[in-house]
Amino acid sequence: MFYIVDRDYATLILDSSTILMILGIIRMSFRHREKNRPDLDSFVLLLVINIIMALGDTLGYLCEYKVFPHSRGLATLGMTIFYTGFVVITMAWLHYCRVRFRGDKLSDRTHFAYEYIPGMIMTVLVLINVFTGWIFSYNEKAEYFRGVLFIPMYILLACYIAAGFMCVAKYRDNNSGRALIPIWVYAIPILIGGTFTFFVPGSASFAPFGIAMSFVFTHMGTINEVS
Repeated sequence: MFYIVDRDYATLILDSSTILMILGIIRMSFRHREKNRPDLDSFVLLLVINIIMALGDTLGYLCEYKVFPHSRGLATLGMTIFYTGFVVITMAWLHYCRVRFRGDKLSDRTHFAYEYIPGMIMTVLVLINVFTGWIFSYNEKAEYFRGVLFIPMYILLACYIAAGFMCVAKYRDNNSGRALIPIWVYAIPILIGGTFTFFVPGSASFAPFGIAMSFVFTHMGTINEVS
């Protein structure tokens, strides 16, 4: 198959761009500490998890191809980090949306949110996937294969992300006098990145890049709307 950019270098470019963009956003985000924003810690946590995802993805692909060819163990470690981060960041995203709008009484629950249980179970499944191969696996040549739980995992992640955007949409309807950008526009980077990752094997690096852009745009957009 013809690639405009060599597959290895494309992964490095996307993951490096993600990390650099996130580090820049984290640096700018600390300016809000003077405003005592209660959601800042949750937002920074999202970005840190995103960096971890990008690093795991880079390790996985470097081990699949040129740098550490056929290193099955390191490739498995890298993709385990990536998928663990993927599950955790979707739950952290929903938590961030609730913390972000808690002052507007859209999320005033203090008890345990039971909807996080499926995500916790999936996190455990990702970790034990090293022994089961239910989500992904590598053969002796470090070739990547998807497991039977790959699609259910993506459905669960999509539900958490959608729930976060629903929280944002509800907030805007009740508390914002104007919507600068339609809510579906903020989701476009995730949809593009998730589509590539799901349908095109070897394109997982689009996921952290799309997530980073989408979350950052949503954060900045909603702040500007109420400023």
